[in-house]
Amino acid sequence: MHNIHLLRLPQVLNLIKLSRATFYKQVKEGTLPTQIHLGANSVAWLSHEIESVLAARICGYTEAELKELVLTIIAKREIFKEEI
Repeated sequence: MHNIHLLRLPQVLNLIKLSRATFYKQVKEGTLPTQIHLGANSVAWLSHEIESVLAARICGYTEAELKELVLTIIAKREIFKEEI
């Protein structure tokens, strides 16, 4: 099984240095991955997904490339289903 490290919203915001509103705008636009629902009122993000997007931004990915990366990241979540 993969090493899973979850980040809560304050941790994500501290890591990517965006406001809450800007962060959720980018999630909605598809340039940041969506949250994982942990319970009825609890969400988190996978640290490796956030770090992958940050690395892509450092490398100068365009918005279209970021959207494609995020789609790939979300699709890879299916791997977890196979390991259960």
